[in-house]
Amino acid sequence: MEENSNKGRKENRTKDIKVAWNINKGELISLVGMGGKTTALFTLGERLKEDGSVLLSTTTKLGYPLRECENLHFYGSSSQFFDAQTTSLPNLGIGKGDVFFVAGEVTSKKIVGLEKEELDRLIPYFDYTILEADGSRKYMLKAWREYEPVIHPKTTMTIGILSVDAMGKRVDESLVMNFPLFLRHYGKRDRVDGPLIEAMVQSPQGMFQYAKGKKKLFINGCEREDQLETAHQLSEYLKERLDVEVLYGSLKEGMYVY
Repeated sequence: MEENSNKGRKENRTKDIKVAWNINKGELISLVGMGGKTTALFTLGERLKEDGSVLLSTTTKLGYPLRECENLHFYGSSSQFFDAQTTSLPNLGIGKGDVFFVAGEVTSKKIVGLEKEELDRLIPYFDYTILEADGSRKYMLKAWREYEPVIHPKTTMTIGILSVDAMGKRVDESLVMNFPLFLRHYGKRDRVDGPLIEAMVQSPQGMFQYAKGKKKLFINGCEREDQLETAHQLSEYLKERLDVEVLYGSLKEGMYVY
């Protein structure tokens, strides 16, 4: 961990996502939002396997094939996972250093998520469970329908992801998923700014509408100094107004400010 002073401010920076996000053994983390959920899923898998066994999955849909992850064991269904052993589950060798991705179903282009009952059966065998619980189809912003995000009831930490590059962008249908619904929830907006992000986080129909456990917002994509400054200003604005912990940094570069 490093303590830096940048333009008169003090901040903690680390390359350890577990430290920055304060993740403990036994966590069930649900990832929501837009701008890095899948990257966060596998980044967490890579880091947390150093301290225990990790289950990765989704409650929605993911693109297929998946990105590479060292020591990743992939199963196309929960029945395939359990049927892989002819004896008891402990003989699967689940332990420190192992990352298991278990899907509900796999098509040529998509991974369909697990049902709650399937997850309930799997979770007890792992030290950490990380779920991608929201879809955004690469849009920078989104309006959430009444059944989104899909948060597992045993979630201990809900982490919202937001791209810093959304800030200042013109708000239109090319930027926002479910744009007509967005207009109903938040009204007509010119550009993305702090008050809009505040509304999307705080709204009863927003990013955290079904959040459980600790709530954190991570502003992702801070690779340049100007992006870091934008994220810092946004985080300071939000910290004064939200009951959500606000962090920023770069999943790509492995740098986290907290």
